[in-house]
Amino acid sequence: MDAAIPGAVVYYDDPSVVSGDVQWYGGVEVHELVLVAAVYGRMGEARVLGPIYREDTTPQGLEVLRGYLASFKVKRYLMETSGIYHIPAAWHFQEWFPDAQVVVMNSTDLSNYVRGTRKNDLVDATKLAQVASFDELIKPSYVPNRSQYILREMARYQHRLGWEVTRQKNRVKKVMAALGLPWDINLNSAAQCRCLVSFLQQSQAFGDFVRAWPGRLGKKVRDQIAPWGTVVLGEAGRQILLSLLRDLAVMAELEKLAEGRVETQAREHAEIEKSASALVEFPGLGYLESLGLLAEIGDVARFPSAGHLLVYAGIAPSGGTSGVSTLGATVETVVAQDVPNKKCNKRLKGTLTRIAVTILRDCVRTQRDDDLYLYARELRGENMAKKKRIFKVAAKVGRKLYHVLATGESYCGNAEKAGEATVAGGVLSRSAKQRQRYRKEREARILADRKVGTLVEKLRECGVEEETIRTILEVA
Repeated sequence: MDAAIPGAVVYYDDPSVVSGDVQWYGGVEVHELVLVAAVYGRMGEARVLGPIYREDTTPQGLEVLRGYLASFKVKRYLMETSGIYHIPAAWHFQEWFPDAQVVVMNSTDLSNYVRGTRKNDLVDATKLAQVASFDELIKPSYVPNRSQYILREMARYQHRLGWEVTRQKNRVKKVMAALGLPWDINLNSAAQCRCLVSFLQQSQAFGDFVRAWPGRLGKKVRDQIAPWGTVVLGEAGRQILLSLLRDLAVMAELEKLAEGRVETQAREHAEIEKSASALVEFPGLGYLESLGLLAEIGDVARFPSAGHLLVYAGIAPSGGTSGVSTLGATVETVVAQDVPNKKCNKRLKGTLTRIAVTILRDCVRTQRDDDLYLYARELRGENMAKKKRIFKVAAKVGRKLYHVLATGESYCGNAEKAGEATVAGGVLSRSAKQRQRYRKEREARILADRKVGTLVEKLRECGVEEETIRTILEVA
């Protein structure tokens, strides 16, 4: 890249370099135990190669690095994503140099700018500093602050524990079935769990034990147990099940503690508490899950539109698809179909798709007529792949979510995007007109369905036969 930049090349200690005339930029190569920082300057048409510093990430090493860089008034520091190691590095540079812009860029984007030139850490840091001098190449990635990072990690830990609890419950049922006791036990029921543990602590047949057990079990549960009344588990089988149940109890207790910590940490963020309260009525989204979702999104202002949020969540395509050659195509390239962004936040994607599945399941069981349920009912009537249907509903969920977070308003089933008249003079954009027309058509269909329902009720009250009613509806 350096060879492609016009102008003379001088070193920072050259007598011709006037420090006040140089605009300095920094590149930081980040590793777990080492930081390599290079300084690069622009002095008119001339390019100034600054020093390169390499220090470890111990408190002493960081302090030395800070002292070296403090003598340069760096405008922008640039580093690339590297697992989790870039996060504390970005925090340090933001604290050290509050007047400088600290940018973390996706390593894939940076590799496009410096492809084929990277040799070692020193060269890498220099190339990053050179890229930092071009405003048009900067594409910042989001870096949460310390408090947001802690909340996000707590929410992820709590979600992981919930997944482990479900997995452990399934493992208990699997072992029970393998040992000849395929009782579909509800492991969320304290009474059924006590019954199972008490049975495993003695050697009676299952039916004899249940009949003598003083605890409360409903008739439905006793009927489920009845076919397995003659089952007797051996000592080894009882011990493995008791071990699994003890582990399950520990995991469930850890999950409760993690939930409490997430709620406590969320109270320290007034904005997250406000957003969570605005999502109380959001379908398919509980309070704890909303905290985890908000922790994954972070500052919603970093997304210019709902479309950007959907791309980040892996629900919408990133728009990077271009002409590709296919097998046997020797003359022309074929434009491949866009697919959802694979470089996405998988936890956010999982939350949105789970909400979509819940809405698609419940839309036929409820009379709610807000946008999400009406849209889901329409999609259920269309001939399309199940995955596509889920992603379409998830996209609408994401747009609703973005509206709530961007405006601060509580969830409303009939509101999707604030400020539809965003074009100068109050002229609606084409997408806004499409949404407006779509809502009007839906409202007309709802009104027509209600009128038809009222008409049918009146005809039935007048004693008209059902076959005649069906004929009238078909003609209408």
